[in-house]
Amino acid sequence: MNKDITLVLGLVIIFLIALTGCTETQTENALPQTPSGEQQEETQNLKPVAIINVDKTSGDAPLTVTFDGSQSYDPDGEIVNYTWYFPAELDKRQKIENSTRYGKTVSHTFFESGKKIVELRVIDNNGSSAWAEINITVNEAPQLGSRMNPAPIGTSLIYNVTDSWLYGDYSVKITVLQVIRGSQAWQMIHDANMFNDPPEQGYEYILAKIRFEYLWNSDPNQDIDISQYSFDVFSEDGVKYDEPIIVAPDPQLSTTLYPGGIKEGWGAYQVAIDDEHPLLVYDQIHGGVWFKLYY
Repeated sequence: MNKDITLVLGLVIIFLIALTGCTETQTENALPQTPSGEQQEETQNLKPVAIINVDKTSGDAPLTVTFDGSQSYDPDGEIVNYTWYFPAELDKRQKIENSTRYGKTVSHTFFESGKKIVELRVIDNNGSSAWAEINITVNEAPQLGSRMNPAPIGTSLIYNVTDSWLYGDYSVKITVLQVIRGSQAWQMIHDANMFNDPPEQGYEYILAKIRFEYLWNSDPNQDIDISQYSFDVFSEDGVKYDEPIIVAPDPQLSTTLYPGGIKEGWGAYQVAIDDEHPLLVYDQIHGGVWFKLYY
């Protein structure tokens, strides 16, 4: 009899233990409750989306690019941080380590040629992040003094000529010191010689003050003739202008030099009124050295 009672009590205890464990499991799996006791569902945070737009994807060094991440978005919140990562490279002064910038829109200048990978990381208000990247191609800058990269006014360039049928092997240094165009140029030309004609319809005169230095020749006794007609002027569209027959103001760029000789003087030319970027070239037949006739 006592054994039967003991067995029944044991079974009751086991049942109660099992019932308690089931209740605890149900409680652990239950949804969280509001302060009022009502249950609420948990929502999963959605990641943001990073988007990069640029004003250009390629160009010659140094290349400045504007990066815009403003079209990035977060489906269930807002983006609170924009971080840009740029590759390490050399600038004109010193080594730049991997560069980090912040903000929706930033600008960056690449000084070295090559393929550049730029990354954007965005972070939303819940701490989730997303990445995007874009490739930028930086081309080697054309040589200074070429038609694609003419020298600015005031820049001196050394130009070497090989096997010239007139002068052999020689070197010169050329600088465009000053440029005047329009009504002021015409007034100076008119004052230089009363028989100078006004510019043709749709054209205007342009004056270039040029410094020409005859540095060296393989034959030290070889002289060189220099004048305004030693130079040609091309439009920004690549068309050669006709040379006007006019007398330039003093001092004129007209003389004969031996190695070591220097001459400064005005060259007078004619360009279209709407041509904002005419170019001056010396020795165009051999590729030449090119200069800007504009500031």
